[in-house]
Amino acid sequence: MRAPSARPILRSTSGVARGDKLRRDRVAQAHGAESRLAIKTAYLTFQYPGLSQTLIVDEVLGLREAGFEVETWGLRPADQEALRTERNRREAAATRTLRPLALGATARAHLRAMRTAPAGYARAFTRALRDRAPGLHALGMSLGVFAAGIRLWDELDRRGIRHMHVHWAGSPTHVAALVTAFGNYARHGGPPWTWSMTVHGPTEFADNTGLRYPERIREALFLVATSDFARSQLLRLLPTDAWKKVRVVRCGVDLSGFDAADARRGGDELRIVYVGTLLGRKGQPVLIEAFAGLRRRGISAHLILVGGGPEAEALEEFAQQLGVADHVTFTGGLGHDDVREQYNRADVFCLPSFAEGQPVVLMEAMAARLPVVSTRIAGTGELVEDGVAGFLVHPGRVDELEDALARLAADPDLRLRMGEAGRARVERDHNRSTNARALAELHREFRAEAKVARS
Repeated sequence: MRAPSARPILRSTSGVARGDKLRRDRVAQAHGAESRLAIKTAYLTFQYPGLSQTLIVDEVLGLREAGFEVETWGLRPADQEALRTERNRREAAATRTLRPLALGATARAHLRAMRTAPAGYARAFTRALRDRAPGLHALGMSLGVFAAGIRLWDELDRRGIRHMHVHWAGSPTHVAALVTAFGNYARHGGPPWTWSMTVHGPTEFADNTGLRYPERIREALFLVATSDFARSQLLRLLPTDAWKKVRVVRCGVDLSGFDAADARRGGDELRIVYVGTLLGRKGQPVLIEAFAGLRRRGISAHLILVGGGPEAEALEEFAQQLGVADHVTFTGGLGHDDVREQYNRADVFCLPSFAEGQPVVLMEAMAARLPVVSTRIAGTGELVEDGVAGFLVHPGRVDELEDALARLAADPDLRLRMGEAGRARVERDHNRSTNARALAELHREFRAEAKVARS
C-alpha cells in the first residue's frame, strides 16, 4: 500500500499562508486608509472635564493635534468646581451630555431605534437588564444606561461616529458597550461600531464582579494600559488569545505648562505639597504624622494639601491633635492653573497612597522639577526610580516617609538633582504630544483590523 501523499497537506498549508497574507494586505490597506482620513471618535466619561482628571483633557487635545476629530460626551454636566480654568470652560462648552435626559430627543431616538432594528432593540434591552448587580437601585441604573445608550447611538449615528473611548470602569463602560452592541445590530453597511478603554487601576481591579469587568474588557476592541502593572492585571482577566489587544501607552502631560518651574523658591522653610482627593486610600494621615515627626526633629517645614474630599474635616482634626495645624494648609479643590502654581512654589512633592494606577500628579510634579516621595505600589516604580527622581517608601510606613522627607530637607543639592532627573524622565516617557501620537496609531491599527474582520 502506498503511503499517503504529503502533497494535499502542503497545498492546504500554503492556502492558509496565502489567506493570512491576503488578510494582512487588506489590514494594511485599511490601515493606510484610516491614516489618510480625519478619524472620528467620541470620548465618553462620567463628567467632562473633571476637576481631578486633567489627563483626559490633555489626551483629547493631543489626539486633536494628531488629526483626530474627537467629540466629548459626559453622562452628566461638569461640576462648577471643574470650570476654574479657561481650558476646562472651553472644553465643557463643547461637550454634550446625556443627563438630565432630554425627553423629546430621547423618545425620538428610541422610536428610530425600534424602527431600524426591532429585534436588536429587544436584545439591547435584555442585555441592559442582564448586565447589572442585584437590587432595585441597580435595576434603575440599568434602565438609565439603556435610555441614555440608545440616545447616544442616535446622536453618533447621525454624525457618522462609530467608535467610542472610555477611561476607567463604570457607567460609561456599560453605555459604550451597549451602544456598540446595538449599533452593530442596526448596521446596514459602513464600518462596524467599536469601543475601547483606557485602564488605570486600582478601581477596575478591586470590583470585578459588580462592574462586570471581565465581560466588558473581552468585548472592547482594544485596551490601553497606562502602566505595565495595569497591563498585567488585564492579562490576568483575559484569555491568552486576547492578550494582543492590550497595549501600554503611558499618560502624558503638557510640558509647556511647567516651563516656569525651573527655579525653586528660596527660604529656610521646606514646602511639601500633596495634590489629590482627600480620602482614605491616598494615605494623607501617614503624611501628616510624618510631617509632625519632621517638626519634632526641629526641621522648619510647611505642608500644603491641595484637593477636597470626604476626609478633609477628619484630616484637619488630626493635624490639630498632632499639634501641627498652624503649619498645614488645606487649600480645597483648585483649578489646574492654581495647582501648577503650587508646584512652582514647593520644594518637595509627596504622594503617600495605598492604592494608585500611575498617578498623573507625580508626572506633573516631576515636570515641575520637584523631587518626589511616594510609595512602592502598582505602577509608581515604573515612573519613579528610587534614589534618582525621588524616594519610594513602603505604604503606611510613617518612619520611612519621615526619613525620606528629612533627607530632602537637609540637602538642597539633592533636591535639585532629583528634580532635574524627574523632568528628564517625564520629557522622555510622558510627553503629551508623543504619547497622543502613539495612542492615535493604536486607534488606527485596531480600527483597520475591525473593518477587515467585519467586511
